[in-house]
Amino acid sequence: MRLSIYSCILFLLPAVLFSQENKMALSLDAAVAYALKNSLGIQQLELDIENERLSLMQTEAKNGLTLSVNGGYSHTGELPGTSAIPTQTNGEGVQAGLTVGIPSTEASLSGLTFFGENNFANPVSTLTFSLDQLLWNGFFLGGKWQAENEKARIGFQATLLDYEAKRNDLIIKVSESYLQVLNTQWVLNMWQDTVIKRHEELERTKTYFSFKRITEIEMQQAVLDSDIAEQNLKSSRAQTDLAKKEFSVLIGIPVDRGFEATDTPDPTLPSIDLEAVGRKAQENRYELKQVRLYLASYDIDLKLKDCESSGTLAGVGGFNWQHDWSAHPAYGASPNSGTFNLGLNFSLPVLDSGLVDAGKKSIMNRIQNYRIKGDQLKNDIGLEVERAWNDLSDADAGLKLAIRSREQLALRRELAEARFEKGLNTRIDVFDANVNYTQGEVDLIKARVTYRLALLKFNQAVGD
Repeated sequence: MRLSIYSCILFLLPAVLFSQENKMALSLDAAVAYALKNSLGIQQLELDIENERLSLMQTEAKNGLTLSVNGGYSHTGELPGTSAIPTQTNGEGVQAGLTVGIPSTEASLSGLTFFGENNFANPVSTLTFSLDQLLWNGFFLGGKWQAENEKARIGFQATLLDYEAKRNDLIIKVSESYLQVLNTQWVLNMWQDTVIKRHEELERTKTYFSFKRITEIEMQQAVLDSDIAEQNLKSSRAQTDLAKKEFSVLIGIPVDRGFEATDTPDPTLPSIDLEAVGRKAQENRYELKQVRLYLASYDIDLKLKDCESSGTLAGVGGFNWQHDWSAHPAYGASPNSGTFNLGLNFSLPVLDSGLVDAGKKSIMNRIQNYRIKGDQLKNDIGLEVERAWNDLSDADAGLKLAIRSREQLALRRELAEARFEKGLNTRIDVFDANVNYTQGEVDLIKARVTYRLALLKFNQAVGD
């Protein structure tokens, strides 16, 4: 579903809006679509999927229904200077046949009409049918073809699973990098606003100083605060440019292409049943899906080993029918004659020096190993989900506290200004309140990034 969404976004990308500064407004979904389109690793995996799909088709076709039609014309005669062989009849013959093959079964039907040397005087037609049906071969009725098809399907599923895992890893990486760009943009915007406020504050302080309302120390502090804001703004620009360059390289767009990461409201904390989410994670996680595929593949290998030691049983049969067109029943000659045959063939291995048993034990050890690995993964994933949920809950609480703290710092800033106007404190107190408010904004940005990163990690732990 998400792949279809990203494909649609990619189709509509040329129509995205640009600002007056010719900067592209780039959403996270659009960035992911760029990355999926431009990633050489994803392109290689898509080719691997196509190759595995074709290999599966070839295996299924090889083990599927086959049908062939055959026919021919023949002339039988004597070599010059020789006489005819006594058991041979000279003449013309026309033959037609049909052969049908399905896994474990071989059936053929053929007909022959022989006209003889008297130009259609005594034609004889023969109809022949034969059947070879495998009845039993261990656990796989029909034989090895079922295992080959199933192994090919598992190989195709494994390639799809690898593609899904690599694709999800890329999406996570793009999301984390996008969040880093958003972080630097938020900080940059905050320092741009702060520099403007510090310049305004510096001009007011100069006015107060000219009227002797403040001291030289307070004037110097206003200049220092303005210079600090300018330096932080310069540093933020450099960090934003670097983050955007790194992000551009990741998603495969030109480094000099101007863009702005689209800001969106912080998502709310989901209400979940932790136990149900843990079960969902065990179904979704790539690692456990891979273990299940390995177990299915080894189970087939084990059954094939059982087939090698169980023997085979096959049924064979057929009939041969002949019609003599020149025979006359009135004279006691029957125009029809025929025979049939039925039988059973079996094969039972007696001694293999322990080869099959050794192979079975090796496969069973691998099965046991992956079962243990699967149980360990279930425990690890359960703990990882619980840990990610605790981190997300803490980050949500931290974000709410950061919002309340900034609101409180804004009130304290207003209070400090009011107290200064009434002569109850110094301009230093106002400067400190402004600096504390700015730090509150920085802390809020960190809390927003921490919360979004924790949500991203939680979804990754669940396998979404």
